[in-house]
Amino acid sequence: MKYFLALLLTGFLLSCSSDKEQESVETNNALKDKKANVWISGTIKNAHSVNIKLIASLQQGIVTLGETTTDEKGNFKLEGAINGFGIYQLQFDNSQSKVLPLPLNVNDKLNISGGYTTIERLPELSGTDWAATVTEFFVHFNDFAKVQEPVVADNGLTNEQKMEKLFQLRKPLDEFARKAITKNPSSEANILFSTTLTPAMGYQYWDSTNLEPLRLMAAAYQETYADSPFGASAARQYAQIAKGFEEYKEYTKNGGGAKTSGEKAPEIALPNPNGKVMRLSELRGKYVLVDFWASWCGPCRKENPNVVKMYDKYRAKGFEIFSVSLDKDLESWKRAIASDNLKWQYHVSDLKQWDSSVIPLYGIESIPFTILLNPKGEVLAVNLRGAQLEQKLSEIFK
Repeated sequence: MKYFLALLLTGFLLSCSSDKEQESVETNNALKDKKANVWISGTIKNAHSVNIKLIASLQQGIVTLGETTTDEKGNFKLEGAINGFGIYQLQFDNSQSKVLPLPLNVNDKLNISGGYTTIERLPELSGTDWAATVTEFFVHFNDFAKVQEPVVADNGLTNEQKMEKLFQLRKPLDEFARKAITKNPSSEANILFSTTLTPAMGYQYWDSTNLEPLRLMAAAYQETYADSPFGASAARQYAQIAKGFEEYKEYTKNGGGAKTSGEKAPEIALPNPNGKVMRLSELRGKYVLVDFWASWCGPCRKENPNVVKMYDKYRAKGFEIFSVSLDKDLESWKRAIASDNLKWQYHVSDLKQWDSSVIPLYGIESIPFTILLNPKGEVLAVNLRGAQLEQKLSEIFK
């Protein structure tokens, strides 16, 4: 589930694919003077002495809002102090992959049950107005999780073929989200459901019927949650998606960006993490891999070790990497560069995510996306990764 589902849920899940323990920037000790305003209890089968944390993902890191441990029968009670309505997560045993997203509000009293091995995918929820609908959502989510794994593991498919199959397979999940949002546009659960309807991987396979439920939700949230950041952000998100889709339609109608072998790659001139503008044209005379990625992109992070390996192997022979991030948070971008040991000099971003100027310039519909250039700045190949990239570079530098 670490390939496509991480992208599907980028709105509220952390996208790193490792299972190592996270470091919190704060703990519940930082909230010791704040009274509990949300209560979560339940029973988890086969979960003796399991640590459970209520956490929030902020730009500066992970904040722990409450913590408890299950007893010998898997029973637990957790009291948390949240700042207000939003997406929060229950984390089990400090595992980054064992996280259950929840749309909590002040004074919620939620009950959770299920088995330990599937609690993050198949929880049974009760106690709130949205609990039953979210439980049903996770049933559809789990169904998709099971069928997407063999597609991801199929080495006989190209990345584009995988994406096409995955978007087909997730249609029942998307349809459930559309119906749920349309039926009750102001439901707190919609901040969870709407993440499946956003074009996180671009517009190529995106279903434009998602626009109407997102519009309904945006209007309802502006009225119902006027005092919450989600009221304004839902409206902004809808406006950005609608604008982006219109631009995508216009762009595809006019032919798209530079992807043809032999075509000269358009100039990219964007700031690096320190604010210095770096240009793709500065690397003329070298073979260059233009790598479009983001810190929140699971498949990108999974591919990074191979990119580093190719850089180490061929940089002395005239190979360079020009990394273009679709991040929107500077610190997340910088942390990912350091964490993945992306040691080359050329890292740029305008921090506009899918509103980046490079999207229409290069016709990017999903990431990871790469273009390999010759020393003249002309396109040699598109979307090479893994063994394909290694084979191509071995041919060039033999």
